[in-house]
Parts: sequence; C-alpha cells; structure tokens
Amino acid sequence: MIKKIISILIIVVVITSSCEKKYDTPPYKGADDGSKLSIEKIKMRVPNTNSLFKFAQGDSNLYCTVTADESSGNLFRQAYVKDEKGGALLLNLTSSGGLYTGDHIRINLNNLYVINAGNMISIDSIDAHKSIVKLSSGNIVLPKSVTISDILNHTDLNDPLNMQSQLVEINSVEFDTSSRNKALGDAIGKTSYTRKLTNCAFQQLSVRTSGFANFASKLCPGGSGKITGIISQYDNNMQLTLRQYGDIQMPNVACTSVSNTPNTSTFVLAAPVASLYEQFNAVNSNSDLSSPAWINYNQIGSVKWKGDLIMPSYKAAKATAFNSGNATNVIWLISQPIIYNSSLNFSFSSGFVYWDSGHPDALTAYVSTNFNGKNFISANWTKVSSALYADGTGSQYTGPAGLKASGSIPLQSISILNGYSGNFCIAFKYNGTSQHNSTIYLDDIKVQ
Repeated sequence: MIKKIISILIIVVVITSSCEKKYDTPPYKGADDGSKLSIEKIKMRVPNTNSLFKFAQGDSNLYCTVTADESSGNLFRQAYVKDEKGGALLLNLTSSGGLYTGDHIRINLNNLYVINAGNMISIDSIDAHKSIVKLSSGNIVLPKSVTISDILNHTDLNDPLNMQSQLVEINSVEFDTSSRNKALGDAIGKTSYTRKLTNCAFQQLSVRTSGFANFASKLCPGGSGKITGIISQYDNNMQLTLRQYGDIQMPNVACTSVSNTPNTSTFVLAAPVASLYEQFNAVNSNSDLSSPAWINYNQIGSVKWKGDLIMPSYKAAKATAFNSGNATNVIWLISQPIIYNSSLNFSFSSGFVYWDSGHPDALTAYVSTNFNGKNFISANWTKVSSALYADGTGSQYTGPAGLKASGSIPLQSISILNGYSGNFCIAFKYNGTSQHNSTIYLDDIKVQ
C-alpha cells in the first residue's frame, strides 16, 4: 500500500513539474507556533529510499529560508529551502508562485507527507495558502563553496557532507567540450537538456535545464570560472539545477579544448608500502622527476614535475607553468599504494617563488582508494582540504626556511578513508596557466 502511495505522489510531482505556471501569492498570516522541527529531523522520518511519512495534527513547524524559486521557469511548483542549522530540502507545491529567494517562511507540517523517492527527499503537496506563513522577505542567502569532488564523493544520505538540495558555488569548472556553445535547454520544444560540467581533473557533474526556463536558449560558455545552483539527487546520481543564467560566470581560459584532450596514459604502480617518507634526495636539478615510487603525469600540457636544487645541497620537487608554451598545465605526482591503517598521519611542506596574485589552487593534495594506474579519470580523488598550502604569503622558497608546513593530518579524518581497509594513493596536483604560472616547490612528504 505504501509503495502505491509513493508511486501516485511521484507521478503527481512529475506531471505538475512539466506544465507552464501561473503565480499566486501565499498570504501573510498568523499561526500557532507549535513545535519546531529542523530539516535534519524531518529527513530522519524517511531514512530508506521509496518511503514516506505523514505528519499528524499537532502544529509541528519548519522555519526556513527559500534558496531557489520558480521565477526563471527552471523550477515548476517547486522551491528549495534551508534552515538555520544548514539543512536543505525540496518543497513540492500544489500551485505556483508566491515564494521567492530570500523569503523566510514557516511551514505548518500538519497532514503533509515527507517522501524519499529514489534518495531525493521532499515535503510533498504543500498548499502555500494553508500551510505557509511568510515571515520576512529579501534575506540574503549565500551558497556553499564546494568542488565537484565534494559533491560526487558524498552521495550517501547519512553522510553529513551530502549536498542534496543545497545551494552551492562550484569554482574552477567549465562545460565539457561536447556542451560548449550549445543551448542549455530546448526553448522551442520545451524539452529539458542535460549538459556536462567538468573540472581540470575531468570529473563531471550534470547540469539540468528545463525548456521552460527563460534562459533555455542561452549557450553554455566556452571558458572556465564558477557556477551556482541547487544540487538534486536521484539514486546516487547528483546534478545541478540553475536558478538563473547569471549564476554562470566563466570568463577565464578553459582547462580543456577540442584540440587539447586529456592524456589517457596508463601506469604501472609500484608495490604497496606500509609508510612513506619522501625528501627527493635523488632528484636532478631541472630534470623531470623520475622514481619507481611516483607517477609523474602531465595531464594537460607538456611539462612535468622536476627536481630542483636550492642552496648548496637542498633538493625538492618543483612544478611551474612559466615559459611552458601551454595555455594550461595540470601536473600530477601520484604515490605508490600505501597500506592503510587508522593511526597513519599525512604531512608535507610546500613553498613558492614568483607568485602570481590570485593563482587558484596552485597546489592541492588528494587521496584515492581505487586508483589502479589505468583509471585516472574515474578514480575517486578526494581533496585534502585541511592541509595548508603555499599561497604567496610568507617568505619565498630558499630551502627549508622558505617552506610552509601542511600540518599533521590524521588520515582517518579524510572522509574517504574513515572506516576504510585496503590500499590508497596520495597525489599532488599543480594547476597553472599562462596567466597564473607561479613556481611551486614540494618536499618532506610523510605518511607515517
């Protein structure tokens, strides 16, 4: 019987979300305060996919702020909200209009259903006139700054880092070459299109646009930059929904172009080790770094990580886009497999010379549990966001005195390794362009 109800409700939502809309306005009115529920507690009522929960009488209320509305036409009879604790949720409405981004509202949950349909959780069939009180308008809503990796690596609804229904800003991204200069949606046939967003590591996220959106005929730009939107989820597939065309800002040079496709080389991994300590004592100055323990991979561009000699005898690894002759350089240094145990800590040191102000993500560290030497693009690279990186502040690199310590990072604190058992790799990525070609140094890598 429950599955029958779910199917009916889902069909109603799908049918209503494909029609043209006419706006009504929910009234400003009073209501009993009753008990206050957070979005987190509401989602706990439907922990399993394809389940539902009905609120009984009792004046239970949700206080929240609208983060995305229907005004552009990319949503229909839907709105997204966020509460003061940071939880986010989809609202399915019985009629259009009246709710706008920045509205702070109270939803009386009496007799409403919470649905988990294919891992997407929503409050269903809300009559705004009966159940919603608008408390204030024009409130500022700010997106979460995240990466594509953050979104793709946290699809479990029980994961506190899951991004479902969140308003996010994704930096250092661009549209895939197959999507560039193509319309976001079908404005004539009123058909939704899916375009592909990508980053310099070639991880992809779908961008879904309705043919009814007032920007459906707008083209996907060919540059790189940032994009803002709402994350929705279907099973374990994540996608982005735009609120307006102005949420795309991509004025920079793209990492990839039709003539600059990703290197698809494959590599042989060295034998797994229990720990790692790399000081690059065997490198030669300004020669490509070569070691059986490390993969030196020029993903984009012609240059690789090199060895370098500073002072009489101090050695380190170096990456730079300066005078590379390439519009973009993306260079990876990937370790041999390491046998994971929960007591391991990760640390390294980095430095810089000739820093270009505003150089984005010049150096970043990653962890992967499934890289096998042949699956670079699809491997689950997870950024180590807690590390400190050389960023143009402090003294320039002159040997040990010019290095910045990353800090000691417990590997079990990295989400992909929490509770993990098996081998993993660490990696360092240098990202440079003709505009931002700072030289970065890397040394004293420890996994112990």
